[in-house]
Amino acid sequence: VRSHTAAMAGTEKGKLPNYLDDHGRLEKTLKSFTESSGSLKYVDMLQAIADRKKQVFELSLDDLHSVMENELADRIQSNTMGYMDQISKLIDENMPQPSPDADFEKDTLDVLNEDREIGADGDEGLMRSLPPAMHRRYQLVIVHDGQKRLPLRQLRADAVGKLVTVQGIITAATAIKPKIQYAAYICEQCGHEIYQAVKGDVYTPEVTCSSERCKANQNYGRLFFQPRG
Repeated sequence: VRSHTAAMAGTEKGKLPNYLDDHGRLEKTLKSFTESSGSLKYVDMLQAIADRKKQVFELSLDDLHSVMENELADRIQSNTMGYMDQISKLIDENMPQPSPDADFEKDTLDVLNEDREIGADGDEGLMRSLPPAMHRRYQLVIVHDGQKRLPLRQLRADAVGKLVTVQGIITAATAIKPKIQYAAYICEQCGHEIYQAVKGDVYTPEVTCSSERCKANQNYGRLFFQPRG
């Protein structure tokens, strides 16, 4: 069984990556990478996600190596979690509109966004408050098939934040426990939605509303946690 894992972000040898430069290089590769069949691999993948035929965007570091972007691939491998957000933003920027013949039914996200538009009542600030990650209908997965398998006993602290490939046999599996990434609240006074990014394992819930409406009225309403998001 293969597993591609990455933990907390870190930079190699204390050097800060140039995300802006890497953004342009990676964007060029995603737009132009061609498979042996002649198809544009990542352009087609983006369209399939837009048409809701695919839910996973799989970026292969082997593809970057094949077009001589070795340094970029190495930086992503050694600082995987640091690049995940940057790559997701790049995907969002290049996500096409659904094809004219795309046929799909509304999902929960569609319904919630329609409710938000109605509740916003022309207030663009209410719609902009929604974190980009909550608009995404895909999961970003980074793989490296050419990477050497690492025995589990050799996993050390220096692997934190990096993409590693391990090989083993699963003998037992526990239940999957959900982990909160964004806490959603609704103000009892103005109805504004507040989103709190949760980076660690614990967080302090927001209590009072910080929307422009409440600030203008000088009446800061209480926030109620919304499990539905």
